[in-house]
Order: sequence, then C-alpha cells, then structure tokens
Amino acid sequence: MKIIIAGSMQFSDKMIEVKYSLETLGHHVIIDKFIENYAGKSDAEIEVAKNHDRMNDSAAKIFWGSMVDREAI
Repeated sequence: MKIIIAGSMQFSDKMIEVKYSLETLGHHVIIDKFIENYAGKSDAEIEVAKNHDRMNDSAAKIFWGSMVDREAI
C-alpha cells in the first residue's frame, strides 16, 4: 500500500517512527523531505526551522508537489 504521512512538524519524531514501522510491513511511505531537519529538536527550534522553511524553501508547496506527482506515489 502507498501511504503519505503528513502533519505538524512538532510530531516529526513520531512520523519518522511510524514511517519505518509501516515500511517494515512492506508499505511504500512518503513523508515530507524536510521532516528529517526537525527530528530531535525542541519545540522552539522546530518553530524557527518551520518559519525558515515556510519563507525560504516553500516547504508546503514542495510536499504538495510530491503528493500529486504520480511517479512519487
């Protein structure tokens, strides 16, 4: 099964954990490419990183593109 995990970057550690769990069950899992940048950070650090990604990298648009790109899914 193909699964996309999306959510607040406040839950990045949990989303990564769930991704790996689903992959061990044989699923194809897509997460935001920016999510690794948030893993293991404090809430304050996450807020700074989110603002940076939002302003400089258009993180939401990039992730949306990966969801609608037929080859990525």
